[in-house]
Amino acid sequence: MKTNQWAKTLLHVYKYLDRIAGAIDKIVDKKALNTFFYSHNQKEGVLESANEIIELSERKKRIINLKVFTDKCLQECSEENARILINRFIDNDSAETTAKRMNFLIRTLFRKQEFAEGQFYANMIRQGFDDKTMREYIADEKWIMEVYNFYQHQFEEDKKNAKLRANQKKSNSNHSRQIQNNPENESL
Repeated sequence: MKTNQWAKTLLHVYKYLDRIAGAIDKIVDKKALNTFFYSHNQKEGVLESANEIIELSERKKRIINLKVFTDKCLQECSEENARILINRFIDNDSAETTAKRMNFLIRTLFRKQEFAEGQFYANMIRQGFDDKTMREYIADEKWIMEVYNFYQHQFEEDKKNAKLRANQKKSNSNHSRQIQNNPENESL
């Protein structure tokens, strides 16, 4: 399901959001200190630094809001679904490790994970964040869009491979019927 790419993206970047916010704080502190000691053409330098600090503060606010938003979407998932998503995306556990930890067969885990991703995305929609809203909200966060594009590419590849498998299966089925319906084969 295409919509689950946003769920995967937010869960994947979740563990980095605190670090990014902390790094922004350090940059803001450094810019503020440098502005204090700036002497040449002070008026323009201070104004430019103030604008950069405001932009960075807005970026930090957006990062923190994404973290809070992700937390809320996880909290609205069932406990089992939240555990699956946390294990797979935030803790980056393998499917085998997660299945073993949760006492699932691997195929069961994949089915449950897909359902959990759908539930997470449904929670996003209830909060007012659909595909268009997410794209607008994180447009300046290129690194998050790269993660989204990775999952979208993976989705497209999976879809293409599934279509090829279906066509191959259909072709094999038609070939089997042709062999069965061929009068020359009746003597065999």
